[in-house]
Amino acid sequence: MKEDVGGTPPPEVELTPNWEGLDPDVERYLEHDSVRDAARGLRKELSDFEGAAPGGGSATWTGTGTFTQFEVLGNVGPRETGAWETATYFGENIAQAYEVMFTKYKELVGRIEVLGIAIEKAVDNTDQGHKDSSA
Repeated sequence: MKEDVGGTPPPEVELTPNWEGLDPDVERYLEHDSVRDAARGLRKELSDFEGAAPGGGSATWTGTGTFTQFEVLGNVGPRETGAWETATYFGENIAQAYEVMFTKYKELVGRIEVLGIAIEKAVDNTDQGHKDSSA
């Protein structure tokens, strides 16, 4: 039993009426193949972020938001902004922001990839558990 330490109790959480899945009287079945397919689809969509720039220095890209596009077009610094003092500082700020954004962008995509793998593995483990317990 938890000891009452006083203080203000936490606020009540108000749930949206008729929220899908909250009715305890309705039995739910999770379609494992659909979940697995959704995770695989998510991971496939992430592959678009790994795209490459077109050859010959063309500014035309086959897709937006690829790592290469961000790396090439987003990497602006003092060299691109000019040699006068204000432009140099502006360029340094852009270069610093680019470093942080590019790193976080790649990290986010990497974490989504890991999430997709984890979802697939969880479904596989659940399926294997059902199979093993039914043997």
